Amino acid sequence: MPPTPETTLAPQRPLRCSDAERQAAADRLRTALTEGRLTADETGERLALAATARHRHELDALVDDLPAAPPRRPAPLAGLPLPAVLLATAAAAAGALRHRPLLLALAVLLALLLAVGAASLLLDGMHEMHDRPGFR
Repeated sequence: MPPTPETTLAPQRPLRCSDAERQAAADRLRTALTEGRLTADETGERLALAATARHRHELDALVDDLPAAPPRRPAPLAGLPLPAVLLATAAAAAGALRHRPLLLALAVLLALLLAVGAASLLLDGMHEMHDRPGFR
């Protein structure tokens, strides 16, 4: 005798929910409150039930009458091969550093000024200023 769907499907036990799932349900409830879909009292009651929910179906019952949360957009570079990610990152960095020649020139100028100042202190020294006539 071939198996029927009733005999092949074992009764499903309720799945326990995680803290993250409780938090997601609470976030949806708070969003519904700010959008005017729930009153403050309804939200409070549902938040209390969400905090004590043990199974997923309990959380589902709290948000079934609310619109689904908007789908999360994947990161722009998610799923791309590593070379493409590196090229995109380099292109973004190049765009951010379009003033690079100016910054490089300023850095070189600052380094030269510091080097000249340090050299003058080391070569001439501050101690010679006190040895000059008329200087005490």
